[in-house]
Amino acid sequence: MGKHREKAIEKVISEIQNISLKGLESEVLEMEHIAGFPPYLRGYHAIGNLLQSPKYERIHIWSENLDSEDQECFEILFNNMENLLSAKNVDKKSIIIREVSNLAQIIDNINQINYIYLLCDSEYSFLRSFFKQISREMLSKVRFLLFFGENTFDKIEKIREIRAFYSEIMKEMGYSYKVPISSYISTITEQLYALAAQSDVLLYETDNLYINDELNHFLVENTLISKTIDPFWK
Repeated sequence: MGKHREKAIEKVISEIQNISLKGLESEVLEMEHIAGFPPYLRGYHAIGNLLQSPKYERIHIWSENLDSEDQECFEILFNNMENLLSAKNVDKKSIIIREVSNLAQIIDNINQINYIYLLCDSEYSFLRSFFKQISREMLSKVRFLLFFGENTFDKIEKIREIRAFYSEIMKEMGYSYKVPISSYISTITEQLYALAAQSDVLLYETDNLYINDELNHFLVENTLISKTIDPFWK
């Protein structure tokens, strides 16, 4: 029994030594594949966040009674173009668009917009039409946006579906580009699920002081959730 075990170990070591791993270039946006799995099942990074960490960005969701103090320091998310265009003392203005949004107006005022956020829950027909109408240059301003709710695992599944969708669209249009997926988080639990789902950007309110502090980063890092490749894949 011992001899068979030693031979098995030697065989495994030999096979591992013959594996050639290709490093990831940080600027390369090509989609990566995992042998045996369609690429959309795991998203566009076969190694998740092993070589990079998602961005943390402080934001405000626009409201009429929003305090104007320090607005120029953070990104403000608007739900319609009228409020975005009329807002003063705001340096970074972004728009959340829906099926009823006026895309022509958004394109005409693109220089005033920091990011265009597409809701992950939008109809695919609308999303497909959106990507067909915008220019290649506008892609760098486009992000998907997910709000976590009660059905957390459904939201993670939605992120996978969105990856599948935009991978297909980018292929159809001949682009090699990954559209970032942003997750709006308000609790540590939502943060962990967003990391597990390989969100590219984590958005949190400016008055949420514990999401991005050093202690929370230390605790999250020790969960190894960012170093796990899609633990909820099934």
